[in-house]
Amino acid sequence: MEIVVHVYADTSFDWIVITSPEAGSVFLEAWKAAGTPNIKVGVVGAGTASIFNEVKQTSGQSLDIAFVPSKATGKVLASELPKSESKRCTVLYPASAKASNEIEEGLSNRGFEVVRLNTYTTSSSV
Repeated sequence: MEIVVHVYADTSFDWIVITSPEAGSVFLEAWKAAGTPNIKVGVVGAGTASIFNEVKQTSGQSLDIAFVPSKATGKVLASELPKSESKRCTVLYPASAKASNEIEEGLSNRGFEVVRLNTYTTSSSV
């Protein structure tokens, strides 16, 4: 999480893109540590958005979801995320180390500058 706080504090992003509840949890901790700044968050779907609603209810802190794609997939998120045409548009994408590159490739192909942070890893039980 410390790296997320440092990257977020040192860089200004137009969007934070969250694609899983786990990534949302990691990001929310970093967001709190950074002083709860105003940001625009895009999430892949309702399941991921629910982690932000839980924080709002339990802590009273507000972080509004600014974008949810028409279909809950990374590909659709990457194709629909609103972009400012007047300037460079930067995205912070905290994700699992095992997540595919679909979102960052899709956004990059549309002209977004994407910073991916592998903030956690998933492992299977053996």
